[in-house]
Amino acid sequence: MKIYYCPSRRAPRIYGNYAKGDYAGNAGTIFSNGTPTNNTANAGSGTIDGVVVRTNVPPILLNMITDGTSNTLLVAEKWLHPQQWGRDGGDNEPFVNAGWDEDVVRIGGGTFTYTHPRTGSTVTIPRTPQPDTDAPNPTSGTVWNQQFGSSHSGGMNAVFADGSVRFVRFGVDPVVWAATCSRNGGEPVTLE
Repeated sequence: MKIYYCPSRRAPRIYGNYAKGDYAGNAGTIFSNGTPTNNTANAGSGTIDGVVVRTNVPPILLNMITDGTSNTLLVAEKWLHPQQWGRDGGDNEPFVNAGWDEDVVRIGGGTFTYTHPRTGSTVTIPRTPQPDTDAPNPTSGTVWNQQFGSSHSGGMNAVFADGSVRFVRFGVDPVVWAATCSRNGGEPVTLE
């Protein structure tokens, strides 16, 4: 389905037997892969501060987005290196994946350490939106990339919890971005 692919990144196509998707939900600032064993709001990582949550925890209602729906990210583009389409851990399962991992959600807090594809050096960067050409591109193995980004020049498209769509620039302040990915941190900041 065309709507699941960003036209600036790639045309709709099948990878193996699966359709993919270029967008992921906002799981907040902390990510814990796997399946929690209880039905509490703190299942998994111990903190749930995103808008998109697992189906076995209570749903996030609008009144639980206390930082404001216009200040809180809902869905955005995934960070994927062009040579990793269909291979990257965040792009290796179908767009209708029922699991809870980087195929369906991303985060905006903390840092990420990896080998930069152009310089070959090990770098640690904040989990802010990044250009696809800077995404991990290993020659073997699978990358489980947890942040947002795009193939656009200068930034990415993002849908906020109020339904608005905005362009978020690469290089956004990491503290502001983490606050944008948190729905209830008491820091209702506005992106520049």
